[in-house]
Amino acid sequence: MESAFLNNVVGELAAAAREEQLDPYGDLITKYASQYGEPIVGRTRAVFIRDDEVIKIPFCLEGLLGNWDEANHTDPGIPLARCRLESEDDCKVLIMERVEPLLRSDGEQLPEWTDWVDGQQVGYTLDGRLVAFDL
Repeated sequence: MESAFLNNVVGELAAAAREEQLDPYGDLITKYASQYGEPIVGRTRAVFIRDDEVIKIPFCLEGLLGNWDEANHTDPGIPLARCRLESEDDCKVLIMERVEPLLRSDGEQLPEWTDWVDGQQVGYTLDGRLVAFDL
């Protein structure tokens, strides 16, 4: 049953990539799903967990721009998890250090910059830094 669900999710992501004329990205999502299992599916990217890093593969043009924006992030007011663009099978993917998402509890005080992060997607790196992991 789990395999059928995974195949369905990956198939839908690959189809979305093809609709955006991003066929190689759809193929890469399929390849990574066979290596790393079911991705975390965001609005514009599929995210695979690999050891102490994540791999963000876009399945639409907005996802490509998101990868570029994060790889070229320079705003010192919003710390971002370390990341870099890499080429794989004719695709540009974002490799980012793994972050443990912060589950905000009532009354917890966070720095003001966290309010500027999309959906307050912030958390702690393995070395204890509070960072954004999605802009």
